[in-house]
Amino acid sequence: MLARLSRPDDGFNFGPPVTSTGDPSGEFNPIIILFINHLEKTNNLHALDQAIESAYQKAPKFMDTFDIIGVDSFLRFADDLLGWIPREGSEGQDVYNTLCMFYFAFNQSPLEELQNPTTPDASGRPLTWLSSWLVVYSQLVGLWMDTTESLTEESLESFKRSKHYDVDEALPPPGGWKAFNEFFSRQLKADARPIESPLDDKVIVYPAYCKYDSSVADHVVSISSAGTVLIKNLPWTIGSLLRGSEYANDFNGAVWMHGFLNAYNYHRQHAPVSGEVIEAKIIQGSNYFEVDVDGNKLQAPVTPGFRQLCAP
Repeated sequence: MLARLSRPDDGFNFGPPVTSTGDPSGEFNPIIILFINHLEKTNNLHALDQAIESAYQKAPKFMDTFDIIGVDSFLRFADDLLGWIPREGSEGQDVYNTLCMFYFAFNQSPLEELQNPTTPDASGRPLTWLSSWLVVYSQLVGLWMDTTESLTEESLESFKRSKHYDVDEALPPPGGWKAFNEFFSRQLKADARPIESPLDDKVIVYPAYCKYDSSVADHVVSISSAGTVLIKNLPWTIGSLLRGSEYANDFNGAVWMHGFLNAYNYHRQHAPVSGEVIEAKIIQGSNYFEVDVDGNKLQAPVTPGFRQLCAP
């Protein structure tokens, strides 16, 4: 059960993947208190208890690495992410594991039922209070990652030493990366990954350095002539995914591709062919990250589905 809104006096450590600047006031961030208060206001305090218990039953060893054994320790974990200094281990999985840990709890019933369903009929609906909270929470984490406190010389070195990040291919800005988001959205050196036949539009290149679903033939799914595509056996329309774009019907009869960017991947996207950008807009969505149990670890499946439906 929820017992307090402050941290214990003896400090707290939830495992190697996360380093926090700490909170000198000893109290939770207001966004965490808002979460707890709204659970109480809506008579859903039990939902968090049950979700954490369910998560721990499914992945006890994984959660033990973060010292998460119940509600209090999970709330402290979530609170520390608001001042997290990301760093990596040699295998390049620590940032990824940390994100999986947070969202895995919200994938559990009954917390999952308090969020917008990831179904076609829910597209465009107003967000539930918990889905709205997750969007705001992720935005606050994103704002922190824009600060200079989010990246240190030591934490940057951990990414340089970690495999998969390929930092030697990156082009640092003048003066170097000053915040984690600057590093995360790093550019590549001009000669790092040459594009095949850049002047030939008959050659289509992948728009991102990501993993494509190998269970789908040729990595593509056909879009029907009516503009629908089957994602996890649910018929989504391109119009609903593009939220009213006047160009939605132009994709009828085309193909849809699903890609997954891991935390260590180069995160800029490029046009697969030459052309002119005729529409660009922000589509507000929910914040949902699908996480499954794989033995003693958590992972986001690469099959077509729903992950981060809006950027933090």
